[in-house]
This record gives sequence, C-alpha cells and structure tokens, in this order.
Amino acid sequence: MNTVFKDPLFDSSGLLCVDCLSAPVLEVMQALQEQLVEMNRRMFLPLDLLLVLLERGHAELARVIAFGTQGVVEIDDVSDRLRVLATEIEEDFDGEEQSAPELRRTNFSRGFTRILEEAWEQATVRQDAQMIEEDLVRSVTWRAEAVESASIRWSIRRLSEGKGDALFDERGLLRLTSFDSTCKGILEGAMKLASSHGTSFLGTPHLVAMMASIRDSVVWRSGKARGLEPQRLREELLRLIGSKPEPIPEFLIGRKTLTPRMIRMLQYSVQNSEEEKVREGDLVEAFLDDGGSSLELVQALGLESEMRKALGEPRILAGSEPVDAAIRFASQRRASPTLDMLGRDLTEEALSGRLPEIVGRKKELKRVFNVLMRREQRNPLLTGEAGVGKTALAIGLAQHIASGRGPAKLRGYRVIEINGASLMSGTSYRGDLEARIKSLIEEASRDVILFIDEAHAVFSPRSGSNTPAEVPNHFKSALASGTIAVVGATTEAEFRRWFEQDPALKRRFERVEVEEPSESLVRHILESLKPELEEEYEVQIAPPAIDAAIDLSVHYLPEQRLPDKAKKLIMDACIACANPLTAGDKESAEEGEEEDNSPSTPPVVDEEAVARQVHLKTAIPLDRLMSGEITWWIGLETRLRESIVGQDEAMEHVAQVLVASRLKNADKRRPLSVLAFVGPPGVGKATAAEALARQIFYDERALIRLDMTDYQEAHALSRLIGSPPGYVGYEDVDMLVTPLRRRPSSVVLLEDFDRAHPRIQDRLLRLIEEGELGDTRGHCADATNAVFILTVSTRETSKSEAIGFGASSRDGGDDALVHLDEPMLATKLRDRVDGVVSFVDLSENPEDGALALLDSILQRFISNMESEYQIELEVTPELEDQMATRARGLGKAREVEALVDRHLVDPAARELLKGSSTRAMILHWDSEQSSVAVEHIAEPSSDDRGDFGDDAEDGE
Repeated sequence: MNTVFKDPLFDSSGLLCVDCLSAPVLEVMQALQEQLVEMNRRMFLPLDLLLVLLERGHAELARVIAFGTQGVVEIDDVSDRLRVLATEIEEDFDGEEQSAPELRRTNFSRGFTRILEEAWEQATVRQDAQMIEEDLVRSVTWRAEAVESASIRWSIRRLSEGKGDALFDERGLLRLTSFDSTCKGILEGAMKLASSHGTSFLGTPHLVAMMASIRDSVVWRSGKARGLEPQRLREELLRLIGSKPEPIPEFLIGRKTLTPRMIRMLQYSVQNSEEEKVREGDLVEAFLDDGGSSLELVQALGLESEMRKALGEPRILAGSEPVDAAIRFASQRRASPTLDMLGRDLTEEALSGRLPEIVGRKKELKRVFNVLMRREQRNPLLTGEAGVGKTALAIGLAQHIASGRGPAKLRGYRVIEINGASLMSGTSYRGDLEARIKSLIEEASRDVILFIDEAHAVFSPRSGSNTPAEVPNHFKSALASGTIAVVGATTEAEFRRWFEQDPALKRRFERVEVEEPSESLVRHILESLKPELEEEYEVQIAPPAIDAAIDLSVHYLPEQRLPDKAKKLIMDACIACANPLTAGDKESAEEGEEEDNSPSTPPVVDEEAVARQVHLKTAIPLDRLMSGEITWWIGLETRLRESIVGQDEAMEHVAQVLVASRLKNADKRRPLSVLAFVGPPGVGKATAAEALARQIFYDERALIRLDMTDYQEAHALSRLIGSPPGYVGYEDVDMLVTPLRRRPSSVVLLEDFDRAHPRIQDRLLRLIEEGELGDTRGHCADATNAVFILTVSTRETSKSEAIGFGASSRDGGDDALVHLDEPMLATKLRDRVDGVVSFVDLSENPEDGALALLDSILQRFISNMESEYQIELEVTPELEDQMATRARGLGKAREVEALVDRHLVDPAARELLKGSSTRAMILHWDSEQSSVAVEHIAEPSSDDRGDFGDDAEDGE
C-alpha cells in the first residue's frame, strides 16, 4: 500500500522519528529490539511485531491467527507456536553478537514498513500527532486477515500444519523412527513417486497413489471390493496433482518438502496410533479425517465406505519383501511409451496379483537368472515342447523379481512381454519399423527384461517371402553388447529350423532347455491351482481328480505335454461340472439340475468328471477309463461272438490276443494290439474289424480303413505319411498319420496288406512296432491306444486238406502263415504281429456258420423293413427251410448275403414299387413256380372305417 503520509516517519538519515510514536509504541519498539537480540537477527519482521503484541495481551490477534489455521491451533497456543517458528528464521550477515538494532529504515522489512505507514495514516486521519498501540494492532490484524505479509503468511501456513514440530528433528527432517517399516517404505516410495513425476513436494495424492500400488493394502483391497482397478485410482490421483515431463532428483522428507496437509495427517496418525509406531491403518485413518481433494476423489469413486470397512478387518500387509518390491516398482516413472504400447508388463501384473502363482522350476529359474546377470549376451532362450511351461517360467521370473526374491542386481527390473505381431503392426511405410525398434531398444535398456514368446517369429533369419529378414539385424548389436536383456521362448523344432541357420544369432542366445516336469511336480502345481479353480468355477475338486488328470493325460494324451494337458483336463472338468449342459450327455444335465436345486452345495469334480473329458477328447470308452483294463476286457469274447456270426473260434482267439498283448507290451510303446486276419476272401475279416471298433471303442466311426491294393507302388508311401518337402503334395493331408492324430483311439484296418509294395509293408510294420507314426512334416501320431488289423487273403482249401485254415484257429495261426503265397511276408508278420487269427470258410464251420449268418441277416432285414417303411414282414417256415437248404453249402458271407438279396430283398422291393398300400407283407415259397411269392395285406379303405372315418375327419 502506498501512502503520502510516510515522510514524517523517518528523518533524512533513515531513522524512525520517535516523536511520532506514543509511549506504548516506544515500549513495543524496545521489546522488538530485545527480541531480535535474543534471536540474533537485525531485520524487523511483521512476525516479530505480532509476537510482541500478543505478549502484551491483544487477544483479538490470537483469534485472527487461530481462525486462519482453520481451527488447527488453539488460541492459547498461538503465541508459543509463533515464537518457535520465529526462531527458525535465519538471517545471513557476517557480524558477531549484535547490539540492539537501530530503528532505521534499512532494518525494517518491506512488510514492517507498510505496517508503520498504515498505523501513521490512521493517526493522521484522527488528526493525532502520534500513533498509538491500537493503530499497530489494527494494521497487523488487517495484514493477518489479508495474509499479505510473507512472514505472517508463512507462519499461518506453518501453524495450519498442526502440532507437527515433534515430527521433525533439529535439521527439519521427518523422524522416520516414529513409523513402522511398512509405513516408512510407503513414505519413501511416495517421495520417489513425486520426484519421478517432477514434483518437488510430497502431498496427499502421492501417498494414496503409493498405497494403491501395494497389493493387499487397505486402499488396494477397497478398490478390488468396489470393482475398481487400483491402477486406475493411482492414475487419477497422479493426474489430480499433475506431473512434469522430466523427473527431478530424489529429495529428503522434511518440513520444507511436505505439504501442510501431509504434516497434519502425519501428526494425526502419530497422536492417534495405539501402537508405539504408526502403522498403515493409522495413515489411512488420518487420510479419511483430513484428505482434502484426494479424499474428495476417493469419495466420488465410492471407496470411502470400503476403506472404513477394510480398516476393521484383522489383516495386515504381507512380509516386508513383497511390500518393498511393490514400493520400488510403483515409485518408478514409466517413461516408456513404446513398451507400454507394444508390451504387457508382467511385473506390474505380478504385483497386482493378476498372475497365477508359479511353483517349481527352481533349476531353470536359477539358470535364467545367471544368464541375465552377465555383462554381455545376457539373453536366455527357453526351448521345449509346447505345454511344458516356457511361458510359465517367464511369469515365475517376473514374480521372483516383483517379490524381491530375485538377485539384488535385478531388483527394480521390469519384465515386459512383447510379440512379433505387435512389433510389426502399423509399420506400413519404410522406416516405421526401424524407428519403432530403435525406440524399443532405447527404452528396454533402462532396467527392462524383454520376454518374447515364439521368438522365432521375431528373430527368424528369413521372412515369409524367403528373403533375408531385417528385424534380427536391428537387434543383433544390442543383444551382443548387453544393452538389452531378452528372454526368448520357442520349440525344439523351431530352434533347429531358424536359430541354427544363423550362427551369429545363435551365439547371442544361451539355450535353456525346459523339459517336461515330473508327475510329482505336476501334482504340486495342480494343488496350488486348486483353490483358484474352485473359487473361479464355484466347484469342489476332490483329491482323486488331480491324480486322475495326471494319470489319464499321461496314458491317453501322449501328444501333449505336462503340465499343460493335466491342467486343461482339470479346467474342462470344472467347467463341465459347473455348467452341466456343456458335458454333452443327459446324465450330466440331470446331475446339474439336481445340484441347482441346492445351490449351497457346490458340485464336486471327481475322477469320473475328469475321465469324461478324456473320453470326449479321445473317444475311449468311459467304462474303460473308469474300470481299468482288467474289468473292461471281461465279456469281450461273448460280445465279439454276437457281432460276428460263424467265426466263433476266430473271435475267441481275437479276445485272447487282445488281452495277452497288453500283458506283453505293458512296458513298451506299442499299440494296444497288432492282429493279422488271415483267410479266404469274403469270410468276414473286414466285418470283424468294424465289430472290434464298435466293441472296443463303442463307435463304428473309430475305424480307419485303408485298401492296400492302392499302394502297390513304392512311391505310394507318400499318400500314407505325406510327400517329402519340395515335392508336389507336401501340404496335402495324408491318409494315415493325420486321421490317427485326430483320433488316436481307433481300429486301423490295412485291408489286403499282402498286396501292398514290400517297401511299404516294411515301413508300416516298423512304424507300428515303434508305437508312433510320423509324417514328413514332423507331426507324430500316437499309436499306443490303437488296434492295427492287417488282413491277408489266401487260396481256398477244403477241410480234408487241413492246410492253414483247416487247422485250429487257436493253435494253428502260425501254420496259416506257412501256406501264404509269399513266404517272406509270412516271416515279417510272424515277428511283428501279436497274433495271427485264421478265418475259416463258413462251410467248414462245424456248427454250420452259414445258417447262423443267414438267420442274423434275415432278422436284420425284417427289422429294416419295419423301421424304414413301417411294414410288418413275415417269412414263412417253408421259405426259411428252402433258404437254409441253399445256404448250407455256401462258404462265404458275401454268398449268403447274395442269397438273401435274391430271395427276400428283390421280391419285396418289386412289391413296394407297385405302389399298393400295405401294412403287412408275407413272403412264402411257391413250390409250383419254384420262386418266392409275395402276399400283402392292404390298408383298410375309408368305406371300411364306418363311423370311425367321420370321427377321424372331424378330428382333422
């Protein structure tokens, strides 16, 4: 304020005119001089005048100051608190102990001078020659209310901090000994968070943002309970306080770097803590009492009630290491736009609990850590079959670093997953990809570990057009020098195909082989996943279900790898039990309805639920999966006899060989059984194979039938296992390996095996014996759950010759091979197959197999007539006798079928073609014509219906 009445206050030398001061005012000035001598200062400040006036009993000034602090400081405490603050003001001058400073203009601050001028102006208005003490009081009061004086403004701000003086030591730094280790870490992390965002002070938003970054903290749990991602709350708080583009150096936590609200909160937490040291809950209570704009944001998001509820829970943060790691990561500034756009931060997800817990793999993890701590070429490459846990190993790496369990050298590192598709996308113009890779390498060089799954897609030395790829060349220098650390993952086949082609690229990676885990480790992994799966799908997993998932997947899913295949079985079983309609059978749906009636009881995932999933994947009968091999084979001989008529001894031999082959080959990787069906053409060998598919796998479609007469040339092998690379048809589907891969539990019928080319015979027999069929593209089909049947046709013999098929099929199977047209084939089959089954001519069957077959075909024909045309068919006994007489001399099944076609099917078909309406048909033998005659019963006409016809029409 400028005034024209200031000239009489000072003389020409700058001294204050004492004539303008009343006696009380002179006393005030003398008290001020004494106070400055005590404080070793020579500059008069408005704060000093305020103190003197308060000590002289001006209570209205104390009320004004207390009101300015918003009630934080009581009126009686204002004077004492201001004196403490006045002693903190330091003045730079070189003199030693000073005498009382003169009342000279140069010793008065600008604010003090204005107070004197305003007081003199008030005296002049009263036409008084001297200013009185009340003039000084009114001027100081106006200054305190307007807060225009720097010293008064500073003092009021400091007073509004509350009684926080005890929080700081003599240097003005926060006494961190008053806080426990968790709170100390939170405060230090909040300070680092503020500095990383270019903020030179620590405020409430920084503190709450840090607490939202720590898993299981009160703020974190409140956000989760409300359905709000804690990361979003963190971002909103940081946006509220703002940030600068560049970070600043870390600063000390003290009186000068804490906001007044933060000091009040800390003082509140110290005063109200029930323990010796302040805990996390005390900080949250202080925030909820006086949180300012940050509290308003929390209230707007609906988190206040959840936070108060969480305070009542008897739960504290986990061990110190995870908290320290969370604080360390959360306090870092994420200035990595390229990585944020292309990648997925596994470390951040591990801290927030969004990643599954990874157990085991300590040996491989140790090897990965050792490679990462190199100075150069610190790039481990995880190789292994699909499903063994390469990606899980990278997740375990991120969890170890996030929780502080990793090496000290890697603490604070971020594990970021990127893929080739995101790296290439959007780079349509030349130079875009190079600029993106350059930015990626620059950001990845700052405490980042890149994880690249399917690494061959990024580092392959050749592109899809078979031209040299450019991407690996951009990475090679950084990979070799150790500028970046890359953890890659690929399969064994892709490693051999791509990395071994480029020795320079291979040298930059250290191969870490990830083998399939043991069953004990897989059991441990599934046990760790059990609570999570039970909570997610709302089921209860019985302990036998885990053992069943491991055993059944190992036995019946050999193409896949542990632990992935066992984990998927458990998950599928949980889904099927939680949603019964997805199980695909009526039984499960009924069980689901019953369980829905009692929602308090969660469905139980047991051994049968897991076996049902294996059944759906492999078509292996559920009874066999549940009861095991011994129980399942019981009654097989009887079932086969019922399916194949007229070959009782052959079916008995088949059942015996099937069971015996499991005993002989239990410790070998061989098919369930390899059978050779030997016999004349048309005796039912192929029909027996179809019956085996139906009886063993409960599905006639579980039959892969190959006519080997199409493979009489050596080059025809390419049709079975695929063409070699570079030949026509390389990408075409083969006839044997692919169907067996899609359905490993099948009956493979190699019909007329003796007519295939010898080289094809040798190759197939060798593959069958190994239990694994591989195609030219590297795909393998597991044959351990399949039954292979090789049919071989021989010349017809009579019973009197007793050659081959005249011998007992039980004991003379090898004798049948002796009489084959090709002796070399007989030797091959004898050494490679589990059993040789002889199929006899039906006329040679002592129980007259032709008649039994005739009766079976006749009954099937009658049943088909009724199901297809709704006609009841009756065959007279005379016709049956005639057909039996004619069939008794037949030896082939095809001849018996032709007999039925000629005497039954053809006459019935001619009668149907006439178009006459009939509901029943009688076939009888006409001895005069020596042929079959048809007599049919026509449908009743409308006239014959009587009254019922009208009723029917009315009904219509």
